[in-house]
Amino acid sequence: MMPALCVAALTVGKKGSPLTPQDWLARLLARPLADPLDWESYSLTIVDPTWKAVWAVIESHQAYDDGLELALRLLQATRQHHDKLEPRAYASARIRLYRNVLVMLEKAARWEAYLRAWDAILAQTDDLCVSVTGEAAAENKALAALIRRPDGGFGVEPHRYGVPWPSRVEVHFLHTQLSRRALVARRLASDLRGTPAPSPAGALSTDAVLQRLIEAGGRGHTTPPVVPGFGARADGGSWEG
Repeated sequence: MMPALCVAALTVGKKGSPLTPQDWLARLLARPLADPLDWESYSLTIVDPTWKAVWAVIESHQAYDDGLELALRLLQATRQHHDKLEPRAYASARIRLYRNVLVMLEKAARWEAYLRAWDAILAQTDDLCVSVTGEAAAENKALAALIRRPDGGFGVEPHRYGVPWPSRVEVHFLHTQLSRRALVARRLASDLRGTPAPSPAGALSTDAVLQRLIEAGGRGHTTPPVVPGFGARADGGSWEG
């Protein structure tokens, strides 16, 4: 049995029975899209006990469309309430939610949508980097395209033999998803050689997902760095590496 939500102040019914994660998820998704989450609902949802319980419901029911919608709504609310969040918490919430968007698309086997969303996220999140050791960067050549340069852009030339790396470098947070992206690109290429599976009935279209990402990110489309080994970006040709 899934635990009740951890905030006793949120109750339903005349007897004030605690909300279950299923209740809370249904309540969040029932809100009109034009009515962003208020601070109380957002802050309750994003804390770990509630977060883990709600996403356990999504996973157990394989409700990946609901998970995608929830992640997009929480991204919108994160932007709306950014002034109430500490900078580190704001960045952490965005990283978590962008990753959830990709996870839901992959689990729903929406390969093309995944790849186009990956590129869109990369294009509008140049502020979301994590620090890794120079040694880690030296050992993984795929990271080169996602390392932040001193001028603020991404991508560095391969180091010449014997030239030491800095002790630490800033890398876009999507570097942990490079292997997943490669796998999804191969799956899409395989589907295109056969009969691609249609999107689930009622699912958000790929274009709708991209538009929601742009709105949540607060900026229009910019050109993401091209990741070597994966071909051109989604809007420029093949994804097959």
